[in-house]
Amino acid sequence: MSGAVVADVPQPRHGTVPGVSDEAGVEGGLVFTAQGARDPRVHTEALLSADLVARIPQGPGMWTIYLEGATSPRGAGVSSRLVEANADAGTALDGNGQGRIQLSELHYRFPFAGNTWCLGIIDPSGPLDGSDVAGDETSQFLGASFVRNPTIEFPDYTLGGCLHRETRGRVPGLKAVLASSHGLADNPRASYAQLLDVDENEKGVFAAGELYWQRSGRTLRLGAWTHTADHAPLDGSAGDARNFGAYALLDAPLGPARWNLRLGRANEAVSRGAGFAALALGLRRGRFTLGAGLARLGASSEAAGADDMLHAEVYARYTVNRRLHVTPSVQLIRNSNLAASDGELDDEQLVWGLRVNVGL
Repeated sequence: MSGAVVADVPQPRHGTVPGVSDEAGVEGGLVFTAQGARDPRVHTEALLSADLVARIPQGPGMWTIYLEGATSPRGAGVSSRLVEANADAGTALDGNGQGRIQLSELHYRFPFAGNTWCLGIIDPSGPLDGSDVAGDETSQFLGASFVRNPTIEFPDYTLGGCLHRETRGRVPGLKAVLASSHGLADNPRASYAQLLDVDENEKGVFAAGELYWQRSGRTLRLGAWTHTADHAPLDGSAGDARNFGAYALLDAPLGPARWNLRLGRANEAVSRGAGFAALALGLRRGRFTLGAGLARLGASSEAAGADDMLHAEVYARYTVNRRLHVTPSVQLIRNSNLAASDGELDDEQLVWGLRVNVGL
């Protein structure tokens, strides 16, 4: 299956600039990351990304326009050799893997029948699997295992729609997404012409639904999804298969801190990463925000040469002022991208990092 996203390869977290309000206006930001590894075969890398978001009211709703830019990842750099290490890397690339400036989102959000709807070019991961502890690579964990559930086969920015019904008393809230299976970066040329061509033979739909409950500072999310594009079975058998799965997420207080639990399961017949569990903790004290997380992505029994991936990260973010944040971090990754030991790289990778956020 060419041009397809695979669920076991961590996808960069996308979406509009964190902290931007739902009110009309324009805001943006820059994120600089520098990372190095103990293994000399993994080269030190410095990257820059930029976001600009405009929200324009029209009629009963509001347009969102999201422009995004990114520099090119280094060929043997940290983000290329260790795909879990930097969820902010490679979020705006052309078909040759080079950084560019692109229109990432263009959608209209409006109320109807007591719900909120959106239509256009959307980020399917935006409404789903959200956490206030581990869900933003620009201000919390940098590692992809602590930004989104890697067993969910989210498309990149794609044509689609979403629905949000808020909680009402004891009735759970509902979030749903229906979108094309192939987003901008999932197509070979990463072009808008391919994005708009939703009738290509290999393509299907991505559909997901999530129920959530909120009470006493706790949020519980339960969801299920399917990705109907053609998938080649991992056992090499003839024919095509579909990917699908389910997930759960819990955010809750723990004294002065908050913690997050993520669980996920995907179809191991086509997904090399079949089971996922992650635990994260966040604590804010004055100008400092501290975080620690541990995650495991289990390899499918059908995937030859795959081994379970373990991922740990510790970070400390310092708020210099309202528009400037500095975050050093350390990560430990074992069997990156589920790769079993082959001698090309060390099985265990120690990664240091520095992230600088500038609000515009």
